[in-house]
Amino acid sequence: VMVWQREPLPDLQKDCAKLKIPITVMQTDSEQYRCSLMEKLLTEDRKAFWTAKGFAASRITVFQDILDIVRAYDNYVRTSIDDPEAFRKTYSDLSLPEAAGMTQSHRLRNIKTLLNWESLPLRELQTECKERGLPTNQGLPIRSLNERRGALVQRLRMDMQVNYVFTKE
Repeated sequence: VMVWQREPLPDLQKDCAKLKIPITVMQTDSEQYRCSLMEKLLTEDRKAFWTAKGFAASRITVFQDILDIVRAYDNYVRTSIDDPEAFRKTYSDLSLPEAAGMTQSHRLRNIKTLLNWESLPLRELQTECKERGLPTNQGLPIRSLNERRGALVQRLRMDMQVNYVFTKE
């Protein structure tokens, strides 16, 4: 951020263009415009960082949703360290795959996957389902977008359960 604060306006605009961040190019060097560009750059920087850490940040459209899943995941990690028994109970309540000898890191990976799915837009959930050979439209509720998203997350969760069972046999 400190580097961006010192950059000339044309360089900030170029940085945004390199990252394909949509901006309105203005010649005026107003503080508000500069702050807007720096905020967009910071948002993209964080998305890239969290994507590299295994979050679906580049596929989630609402930045607050990304922040929420990162915070939720961090809370699960803390609980797994501070109170492993409570973490196992919470994990069990999520109805994710469980097997003898499963490590905390496997459980955390499954939780991260679920958190990602729960935050993906419908189109991205459909892509996840297609990649796993799951139906994307058949039998989905038609009343609301959230119900359709929830049904697809449930299909993915069940697929995770089934695939985990078969890979352990």
